Amino acid sequence: LREQDLALSEEVLAMLHHDREADQMNFLEECVPGYSKLTPISRGGQGTVYRAIQNSTKQYVALKIVETKKWESSDESRVRQAVDDFAREIKTISTLRHRNIVRIFDAGECSSGLFFAMELIEGGTLADVKHPISQYEIARIMQLMAEAVDEAHATGILHLDIKPQNILFDKQLEQPYLTDFGLARLAHSEAVSDRIVGTLAYMAPEQFHSGQSDERTDIYSLGATLFFLLTGRPVRQSSTIAEVREQSLSLETKNLKEKLSCANRTLARICQRCLEIEPDQRYQSAGELAREFERFRATEPIQDIIRGGTMTLKWSWVVFVINAMVYFMVARGFTDRSV
Repeated sequence: LREQDLALSEEVLAMLHHDREADQMNFLEECVPGYSKLTPISRGGQGTVYRAIQNSTKQYVALKIVETKKWESSDESRVRQAVDDFAREIKTISTLRHRNIVRIFDAGECSSGLFFAMELIEGGTLADVKHPISQYEIARIMQLMAEAVDEAHATGILHLDIKPQNILFDKQLEQPYLTDFGLARLAHSEAVSDRIVGTLAYMAPEQFHSGQSDERTDIYSLGATLFFLLTGRPVRQSSTIAEVREQSLSLETKNLKEKLSCANRTLARICQRCLEIEPDQRYQSAGELAREFERFRATEPIQDIIRGGTMTLKWSWVVFVINAMVYFMVARGFTDRSV
């Protein structure tokens, strides 16, 4: 009887949870006119992203909503910061025109807060990809991301939060898309902020030490993303800024070579250079990094031949000995028959 009670209790809780979610969806559809069938995709510090139908076009879009109206009045600074970040993201994405950067369709204010509609990329993020990705494919993805970042830099925009979770991946088209420009800022902006922005596991050392950043800061984050794709783990394990600041930066890069031992040597070298502590020692532009990946992909078949050639050389002595034995046996046989 007790098991039946527990089962019934769980069922009732599940129904209540479902009803609350349904009420929330209905509420949001009323708050954001012009959109329907909202289904949550992801939640983050800057808002929630929903899969929705744009009623005017009948197409599916990704609808990002920051529900600032739900925050307490005591969170005025938080609301102001969220509005600033949101406005910056809208402005940033709308100025970028690259095939691997998500497009924005609509934006505005609603009774719940702020929203904008952008291109819906089905398939999740690079952090969600479960099947193994070949290193050749990793190089292709990273080349496209470096080209997208280079385009952003060319328009004077730093992303400052590049990570696998901010790279959407369309499985059908096999294309990556850079998203979430909420922390982006102008590359040569003189505005100084005391906020440490970014994601710690993918953040360049200068971001949490001096607060300074430039194009090479994004290069580091691209390298940290490459490291994740090659090894399946982030380059930095520390969970707080204090922990990162206390540990020696040299320790962070000391064992990189060992951690990348299973990776192709060229890709490992590219990754290590991106993750240099000193910005001057990294690639100096995303375009330069993109060209490195392009060269790698162009020479990959040759590398395969070289690797295959190495294996052939290892076995060539065995083959040579066998051929020699067969030759001498045949030669002796012919000699014996001729006598």
